[in-house]
Amino acid sequence: MLSLTTRIILSVSGLISAIYFFAAGNWTLGTLFLTIPVFQTIGFFLNGTVFLALRKLGSNDFEAAERTLRKTKYPRYLAKTQKAYYYLAAGLIEARKNNFQIAAPHLEEALNIGLRTKHDRTIASLNLAGIYFNIGDRDKSAHYLAEAKNNNPAPALQPRIEELEAALDHR
Repeated sequence: MLSLTTRIILSVSGLISAIYFFAAGNWTLGTLFLTIPVFQTIGFFLNGTVFLALRKLGSNDFEAAERTLRKTKYPRYLAKTQKAYYYLAAGLIEARKNNFQIAAPHLEEALNIGLRTKHDRTIASLNLAGIYFNIGDRDKSAHYLAEAKNNNPAPALQPRIEELEAALDHR
């Protein structure tokens, strides 16, 4: 996935090249180079900066992930899968900042749209279980915890699941 700066550079150079070839009378190369900015623009609206933000989240750089995700100005135009991951990333960022009232709807939207893998659905469900536990909604917390457990969670997530189960049993 290309950064926004790289996309802009490719688009501008493609546009300049297209203008040059059109002016020189070479319509074939002009048209070919004109496709670069067109496809870059379409790709940006369909994919945004979601993948780049998720990579930053993977390395626990939440501030950079938030800056990168903010560069997607129109999430409603994203492709369906990208939109789900946009809301997943936004929800995880807001949860990290303890903005639970904002994080929960984002994570629920990600689950409703459809995350591709069970692991991603587990992460969203587990975070929702933690959020609802923290705001005192035991029923929703238990619901999302059960959903996380049904997705065959990775062994790395098992301690968090057990911790939430124990906390729900204790209260």
